[in-house]
Amino acid sequence: NAMLGSKRKSIEIEPAPLATIDDFSSEIIAIVLGFLTWQDALQARTCNKKWVEASKVAIIAPSEYIIGRYRMYERPVRSFRALATMSNVLPGLTQIDLLDFDYPTRYNYGEDPDGEEEVIPLRYGVHNIQIISRFAKLRCLSLCDVSLNGRYPCLFNLPLLQKLHINDNRYKYSRGWDGRTKVKWDLELLAGLPHLKDLFVQGTKLSGNIKSLRILFHTLETVKLNARDVGGDLMELAEFPCLRTMDLDGTNVTGDVRDIKETDFTNLNEMFLSGNVYGSNVYCEFDCIADVPSVMQAYHRLSKRIPSLFEKIRRWYLDLNSTDQYYSEYHNYGIDPPFFIEPVKVGPRLGWRWINDQKHPCKVNWLDPEPEIPSEDDYVARSKYDSYVRDLQDIELELQASPFKDCYLPTEEEYCRLSKEFDENRVFSDDEDDSCGE
Repeated sequence: NAMLGSKRKSIEIEPAPLATIDDFSSEIIAIVLGFLTWQDALQARTCNKKWVEASKVAIIAPSEYIIGRYRMYERPVRSFRALATMSNVLPGLTQIDLLDFDYPTRYNYGEDPDGEEEVIPLRYGVHNIQIISRFAKLRCLSLCDVSLNGRYPCLFNLPLLQKLHINDNRYKYSRGWDGRTKVKWDLELLAGLPHLKDLFVQGTKLSGNIKSLRILFHTLETVKLNARDVGGDLMELAEFPCLRTMDLDGTNVTGDVRDIKETDFTNLNEMFLSGNVYGSNVYCEFDCIADVPSVMQAYHRLSKRIPSLFEKIRRWYLDLNSTDQYYSEYHNYGIDPPFFIEPVKVGPRLGWRWINDQKHPCKVNWLDPEPEIPSEDDYVARSKYDSYVRDLQDIELELQASPFKDCYLPTEEEYCRLSKEFDENRVFSDDEDDSCGE
């Protein structure tokens, strides 16, 4: 009873003080800064000395940081001095986009430049691009229309770089190199970029063999090269497990699409081949008529994995120096021989046909069988089939208006006869018009 009657003393427990972000270690704060854009990270680092120190080891999230003052760009840009400051304040910057400066301000010449270095007045200055090497955590580097000249090893000693874009929009294809981005480099320098995933190069003095890309065997996802001094065999890239986009148009890479097997380029989604590859979807002159069916069969196999590939066939025709070429004495006044190749896609069905320069087609060589007629209850399949039938009828109507409507490719004798008939009908039609006019 004494115990029950005793007064109970209340025990007050003082709450533990809550931790604040200032109690975090510099390593934790650096991780927090890594989720911010470089603009927000610059503001956040002004909190106190600990944040200043953390900002020097933080890996900043990729966000557009543009350096340059080229007038064709309307987006806000920063001076090169700002980049020098950033190398001390936020050396963990992961993305840098370099543009050109208004003449005569420019970047410094590299090793082995073309011509003598131009003397620039002091009030304009020359910027040392080697400052890029201070950003050891760089992930994305873009150089667009930048007036560089010579070799710059500092651009290829970034072990964490994942995207490298070097582009010169003033590159002239027909008259040789006439751009400003005169960066001289060889594909072997990619050994200094072992984690590279995305490589886009146009308008620079790039040379080498695509075999050098094997250093990126386990990482390369996109490769777009437009450089005439790049050569090698197309099949060097056939086994790359991550490769999804391959654009070699403008290079001197060689090969034959008929050599591509089912197990090659297994993850490829987009492909543009060099004109030196036999059967290139960009440009191809066929040596003989007999080669066309086998090349089309190769594309038919590839289109099962790359559906858009078949539709991207551009300029295919029989070589003018081919022994299979033939003409008629009436061809200057009648119809040209159908020595161009045109892909045909009607619904799910693929095929190809010969056609002349005047758009007179021959019969279609189908690579796929006709689709089955779906039941009336399957409205979606029935709608697709009806669309296929309408497109097929358009193909047939176009064929009926062609002088080559009865053949897949006319022989020389058939072509001479058709050309003569076409010329005679043209003359007869002109005479009728003259008589009507009188």
